[in-house]
Amino acid sequence: MCTPSDSNLGIYFQNIIPSISPSIPSNKILYATSAALPSFLQYQRIWNFICNGRFSGATAEIIFDATQLVLKCPQYKISFEGKIYGQLTIEKTDVSVPTYMGYKYEADSNRISFRIKNPFPFANKTNDFYFNIFINDRNILA
Repeated sequence: MCTPSDSNLGIYFQNIIPSISPSIPSNKILYATSAALPSFLQYQRIWNFICNGRFSGATAEIIFDATQLVLKCPQYKISFEGKIYGQLTIEKTDVSVPTYMGYKYEADSNRISFRIKNPFPFANKTNDFYFNIFINDRNILA
């Protein structure tokens, strides 16, 4: 399904494949999903990204690649507007999303990356993480 309806049904994307960087054995994604969720306004959506996994070091970058989605559904004009918000948990501790997480969207490659900063001083330890975040989609249809 490439065209969102005016109903209040979410659109879950199986073609957005996540990866983690740096690519080392201790860094791995265990589960991830992404969706465009509707609002009370027709055709207005908000992006939702859910992910959990493990990383070691001071930072990790989680990359959701939408290339296949855009190739399969070329009418999508993915764009993001505003701040990231939601929940970020590292080692069973909820931390501030604006302080420890940011995002960057590369429109030419259809990739969005989320950079997570490790809030704990033990940067060499492998840390479990979980996030459930939201970003406004300015214009889901071209």
